Amino acid sequence: MKFDYKRLQQRCLAPFSAFLAEGKVFNSPRGSYIFRDTGSKVLGVAHLDTVFDVRRHDHFGIVKGTGFEAVVCPHLDDRLGAYILLDLLPSLGITLDVLLTDGEEACMSTAALFEPPRQYHWVVEFDRRGTDVVLYQYDDPKLRRVLRRYGLNAGQGSFSDITSLDHLGVKCLNFGCGYDDAHTLWCHANLRDTALQVDRFRRFYKDWQNTKLPHSDPTPPRRRARGRPLARDFDWLADWPEYSHLYEGLEEPITDLDGRPVPLLERLDREL
Repeated sequence: MKFDYKRLQQRCLAPFSAFLAEGKVFNSPRGSYIFRDTGSKVLGVAHLDTVFDVRRHDHFGIVKGTGFEAVVCPHLDDRLGAYILLDLLPSLGITLDVLLTDGEEACMSTAALFEPPRQYHWVVEFDRRGTDVVLYQYDDPKLRRVLRRYGLNAGQGSFSDITSLDHLGVKCLNFGCGYDDAHTLWCHANLRDTALQVDRFRRFYKDWQNTKLPHSDPTPPRRRARGRPLARDFDWLADWPEYSHLYEGLEEPITDLDGRPVPLLERLDREL
């Protein structure tokens, strides 16, 4: 599986306005969303809002070490998910309808405003650390058994866009996509884990794309309390040791797309 680093960097660092051409824009007093209608029976969802301002924090690095290959960018949550839906899956021959939302990080996702053009079979999102899958209010034993056939174990989650999509009446799944340390300036994604999860999804999609997975539980989604903006109190000098495990086994420095070292710590020191 080949990752387009240049395209991923563009997706991570682009302002919301750069995505307007990806589909039809729907505006309301409660926010906006972008919808790409491809005629698919499966809907993919990603949120474009990020904890940090993409205009201020624009670092994007590539890490290669023993047993891993990773990218470092504070906006991988959930711009990595947007890249997977808009770029990576189509390159693998999988084209979904795509819903791009706003407000997820404040637990006010504009996914709640989405009015589907058709009945979907099920919904997928890639907005999760690690390599599990989260089902939220759509959880049930049968679905868990199905997912285990593909190496997917159900984890615990608090909120994402799909918790606001009960009104679609189908199961919604949030796949881990390999990132870690979300909501920090050191957010990074192990691309081997990303590839593993995309491959698991590809196999699941092949078997289930034409099968409706209905959901009828009327229980409203639980919503966590809104937290303080992490960027306001971030201190890399104090917090760096917590994230230094990223460099264990490092064989090469963090580099940009041209192979030049990225002085990440020096840049963050100046910015903060």
